[in-house]
Amino acid sequence: MVQASIKHNTKPGLEGGCSDYSKSILSPLCIERMSRECGECAFKGCRVGKSNDINSEKREPYVRSLTDLYFKIENMEGRFRPLYREMKEWPEIFFHSMKGASPFDNPNMEHTLCDNHKITKKTFLCELCMICYTDMRKHIKSLRHKHNAENNERFTNLDRTIANGPSISDLMPET
Repeated sequence: MVQASIKHNTKPGLEGGCSDYSKSILSPLCIERMSRECGECAFKGCRVGKSNDINSEKREPYVRSLTDLYFKIENMEGRFRPLYREMKEWPEIFFHSMKGASPFDNPNMEHTLCDNHKITKKTFLCELCMICYTDMRKHIKSLRHKHNAENNERFTNLDRTIANGPSISDLMPET
């Protein structure tokens, strides 16, 4: 949606300065934004962009030179703020790019991962074996893990703590 090409119809009899055609085509957000920028009311009774403050002063516009490479969209009447985009280098458009791809991405360029973006596998810790692993299924099938899991001596302290603690019936409230 290029707002620079939108013009207000100020014919007498139209409320708020916008034509019915503009109201029907443009979304309410666009009309509200236009009314803020130009200071006109888009709908009857709307006070967007108006100020009742007596001391409100008009600020001087900020003016600066654009760099060598830029796009600028400007309203011919000068009623709206110009839209601009500055660039370091002029974009090259590739018309034969794949569907869904950006027309600014070169389809012939191979995309490679940088050294900074290497994919690393997440490691986990087996508390039984005290060893790090990346593939849980492979680790569980290993002889070391099976030997540690079947060793009953590792679980004697746990069994003793459970036996000395309260039973389930002690923890359940009586009804």
